[in-house]
Amino acid sequence: MGKESVDEILREALMAKEIPSPQLQEQLKQEFSDRQRKHRILRGVTVAASFLLVVVALGTTVFSEDIRATIKQFFGTITENYVNGDSGQKEQAEEEVYKIGETVTKQGVGITLEEVLVDANKIAYSMKVRADSPEIHFHEEIYLNGEKLSDTSSGISWYQAEENAEVIVWEKELNPNMELSGDVQVQLQIDSVEVGSMTVEDNWNFETTVNVDKANSHTTKAEMGIAVKLENGDVMVINDVVRTSTDCKLHIIYQPKELYTGDVELRVEGQDEHNNPINSSGSSMKKIKGTNDYNMVVTLDGVSNQTKKMTLAVYGLERKTFDYQQMSKEFTVEFL
Repeated sequence: MGKESVDEILREALMAKEIPSPQLQEQLKQEFSDRQRKHRILRGVTVAASFLLVVVALGTTVFSEDIRATIKQFFGTITENYVNGDSGQKEQAEEEVYKIGETVTKQGVGITLEEVLVDANKIAYSMKVRADSPEIHFHEEIYLNGEKLSDTSSGISWYQAEENAEVIVWEKELNPNMELSGDVQVQLQIDSVEVGSMTVEDNWNFETTVNVDKANSHTTKAEMGIAVKLENGDVMVINDVVRTSTDCKLHIIYQPKELYTGDVELRVEGQDEHNNPINSSGSSMKKIKGTNDYNMVVTLDGVSNQTKKMTLAVYGLERKTFDYQQMSKEFTVEFL
């Protein structure tokens, strides 16, 4: 099978309606097991379990129609790792993903930019880094229409042994008040890669253009402009809530009563109109220059495309007790 990926083999087998060989079945089992066991969670992204749906059926000698239908639900890496909803929601997200497939190799280290998604909240991107060690680290800079994104990358990664590659699905939040439409110029720049104990310095640069109109058409924005006072006297001004095909984020101005020292970790929790739980899976804070205030972005999990209303409150983790306690009155978000 050479270096052909399991995903590519699957697609070819489905197109040709082939009977999978025992070797392919074993490779598939190992692939799905690796994706479940070896992914590493970083900040703010939930790993989808869709890859595991087919494992129980791989002991058969043919792909039944049910198995084919299940496998056909597989989409690209970004969609699979961001969307936990039904196939319709995945199809919507996949419409926004640009397949790039460009590889830059420097000093024996090959980096492939596989996919890019830009929406009203973030840029998400998937890459494969091919090297002789599974211990791979690097820092990248991203520019959208020439403007550098200030957020720190976050996401997941796992080692794909069959390709001797680290698979990375990361995101960066857009800068505050950044609004994009039409064609967007994307630049991704990497100047050093740590491979095991060795650091390779060079220039792995990627440039591409994506159109965000489809993503914008799938976006719902709830303007808020409400101030939520916390029990400790801090104030969180909820500017808006932006729901895209792949996430939902609260954009907040955090105004601490006193100089913020990071002693209280904040999160947002609640439920939708059907009492389904909603939790924050991650947040970021950036100090606003010249003030004591912060731009804060909170990512909410559990918000579907069908969610119409959310009732939320702010909770704080007291580091002395390691206990989250409600710190604000409930507030309501409605998507019209």
